[in-house]
Order: sequence, then C-alpha cells, then structure tokens
Amino acid sequence: MDRKQLWFGGALAASITAAVLVVTQPGGSPAPSAPGGIAAAGLGAVDPQMLAAMRRDLHLTDRQALDRLTKEDAATGTEQRLRAELAAGYGGAWLTGGGQQLVVAVTDAAGAARVRAAGAQPRMVARSEGTLNAVMAKLDAAPAPPSVISWHVDVATNQVLVRADPRGQAAARAFVQASGADPAAVRVERFAHRPRDEAEVIGGERLTVTGGSFCSIGLSVTKEVPVLPDIKGYLTAGHCGPVGANVIGKDGQAQGKIIGRTFPTSDHALVQVNANWTLRAAARGPGGALLSVSGARQAPVGASICHSGVTTGWRCGEILAHNVTLPNADQSTRGMSTASACSESGDSGGPYLTGRNAQGLHKGRFAPSCGAPGAASIYQPVLPALEAYGARLIFSGSAGTPPVISSMTCDRFTGRFSCAVAFPPDQLVISWRRDGTTVTAGRNKKVLSGTCTPGVRTSVRVSVSNTSGSDAKEINFPCTPR
Repeated sequence: MDRKQLWFGGALAASITAAVLVVTQPGGSPAPSAPGGIAAAGLGAVDPQMLAAMRRDLHLTDRQALDRLTKEDAATGTEQRLRAELAAGYGGAWLTGGGQQLVVAVTDAAGAARVRAAGAQPRMVARSEGTLNAVMAKLDAAPAPPSVISWHVDVATNQVLVRADPRGQAAARAFVQASGADPAAVRVERFAHRPRDEAEVIGGERLTVTGGSFCSIGLSVTKEVPVLPDIKGYLTAGHCGPVGANVIGKDGQAQGKIIGRTFPTSDHALVQVNANWTLRAAARGPGGALLSVSGARQAPVGASICHSGVTTGWRCGEILAHNVTLPNADQSTRGMSTASACSESGDSGGPYLTGRNAQGLHKGRFAPSCGAPGAASIYQPVLPALEAYGARLIFSGSAGTPPVISSMTCDRFTGRFSCAVAFPPDQLVISWRRDGTTVTAGRNKKVLSGTCTPGVRTSVRVSVSNTSGSDAKEINFPCTPR
C-alpha cells in the first residue's frame, strides 16, 4: 500500500507532562503553506479559502477579515498578559465590535488603569474570575435535574448562566439553590435546544471506528514513551468509540487504534496510527486546501473561529463561551466551549481554528439543524486533551532552527512575584516549573505570577525546545518581605 498522509489540523507541540515545550515537524519536511496566501501584519499569509469562508459566514470583505484576524491575535496576547498581571482582580475578557475592541473586566480602579495602559477597555465588575469559577465548581458538584441543559461563565454579564428547558425554570432555580452557589451570581435562562453528539460523521478526513460509526480526524500529535519510539497519532472526539477499537481511514485501509479516551466528563480520544501513515500539521479547508497552523493560544469570547467538517465544509462564526458544563444523567461533561459556527452531523472530532491557532475538537451542537434559531456548535478545547494523554501537538513552523530565549525577568513586590520570558518565534507555547514542580496554569503564557513566602527563596524555570534543539533559563530569588 502507498504511504498514507494524514491531513488534519496540527498545531504547536507542547509536552504537558514533562513541562518542556517541544515543537516538531514530522520527518523534518517543510510545513505546508497555502499558495497565494494573503499577508496580514503579525500573522503571515492567511489562506484565501479561510478568507472566503469568513466572507460568507461573517459577511466581511477580505480586508476586514485580515484586519479582524490581526487585531484578534494582538488582543489574545494582551488578554493573556493582563490575566497574569491583574491576578485576583481579573474578571474575564471578551471582544466586541466584530473583534475590534478588547474588554477586560476588573474589580478595582488600579486594575482598570492597567487595562487602559495596555490599550484595552476596562469594565468594573463585582466578581473576579476566581469567584465565578468557584460558583461553577459548586454547580459542577451538584446533581442537575433533567431540565437543566448547560451552565457556563458569562463574562460580559459577570454571572454564571444556567440554561434550562422552557418548562424547567423552577427546577433550574432549585438546582442553583441546592448547590450552595450565590444566587445573585447566577442567571437562569430559557433555552430550547439540547446538545447533540455527532458520532456518525465525516470530518476533515474521514475515519471509521469498529462497529461502523464515522468521525473526523482532529489534531495530529506525538507522545513520548520511555525507551520505546514515540507514539504517533491524532486527537478526535471521545464519543466516537471506546479504547481498543480499530480505526479505518477514508480509503478503507487500516489506520490505527484508539488507545486513550475520556467521555463523558470530557470529550476527547487519542488514536495511535500505523507505521505506514505520515502525520502532517495542517487542517483540511474548503475545496481540499491545506491550512497550516502555527499556534494553540486559546482565543477569548467574541473572537472569530472556523472549523473543518466534510458535511458543512469550512464554516466560521464567533466564540460564544468557554468552560461550559453539560449535565448528563450519570456524569456531566465539563470544560467545553461553544461557537456560532454552523455544524451538522458529520463534523465530530474535526479541528477548530482561530487564524492559525488551534482551538479544539468538534463535539456536537445545540439545535436540530444548522440554521435553526439559537444554533451553536460545541467543541472540546485542545490543551486539556493534550494534558490528559501527555501528548504534544505537531506544529508547522520553526522546526529546523533551535529556539533561543532572549530574556527572562522576575519582579518581586509585597509577597508576590511575576516572571516573564521572551524568545522568537512568538508562536511557541511555554511550560513553567516552580521549585521543580510543573505549573499547569502557566502553560501557553509568557508571564507567570504568584504568591511567595517572605524570607523563602523561590526557583522559577522555563524551557522551550524543538527537533533541532532547546533552550532553558532559571532564576532563583528571595521573596520580598510584605
């Protein structure tokens, strides 16, 4: 059989378990690029097919689409920096005006000044992100009645939004009260649509699971195994099949086996491919075009997003919410994201992208059909899936040139510290260690902040690497007295 190639949404490689960033390009081959790409400041070439989809779904001209992608990329970096700087005063962030304005919620005037200085618009709120996440945790721990459809943090209203059947409002309010969550921090809303998993699907590339169900190939990954060669494969939706199930490729040839799965608490799976398949770090776009991916930074609510699926093609919309919980009879599905991009049966497991940043894997949708009022797609964010399997995404980008950390600084002030790292290229994800322990909350960020104990020394280390080499820096400093 001819050597096969998997064409799916790749992204930058991040080793979650080792806390060392690894960026790879399979076989050392050049990263795929779309011919005739249109340049956008800070983004490189944007594929014409992506622009065509944004014209159709977001009603933008090419210039408007390029402007939006450029501003969204800058806003994502600003939001991540402010999240770290504001610490407990951070209340969430979102984009308004068609992705033109970044709004950052803050709980005090000092935070508002920081936001203005960064070029974003502050919004004074009563509750921090930590407070809202604590409300989410109480709801997550409580048994939900059948009438409750989902709940998530609504950053724009500074509340947790609980969605329930039109006739289930009273039961939803009783659920909130029984959870122990602050009722003032929760809003109950009528919602007519329930999530629908899309297992019998054809995605960016078709895969068939033992038993006859169809799903989409998602994001290509590798996983390090001590002594043995690396495991090569891809992520897809967890509801596509059980661990041990065989997988067949689109041409009917044996492709591999599902070796990891989390469902229904999350919705992701790891497929190990056979040796005769070659992984490519690319997403299948409209008309079969290849769209290379150069990052995996989570975009904020309000950002544009597109996903690949054979049924609906390359469809675009906006991110509606992060950290969405979908209650089930046995175990709730948590940590999902939703978007306004159209989806139909035939898309599960396929990749979601914002610009060139991988966002996640298609799970399902609200509403019975794509054009129904209130229709929304549901996707599994990619970083928790990587962490679950200790895998790293294959990245189309800088393999061939070792990364070099140009600077690392650590500032100390009143029982706190803030460390920052800078290095080219900007697309890389970062992993941090503090006192020898991985700080998972710091992944994908260039700034790590936290508290420290006066009089006690703290060690902070950051490492980045690709197939051509690696670099690391470490700073050991005493905590400033309060």
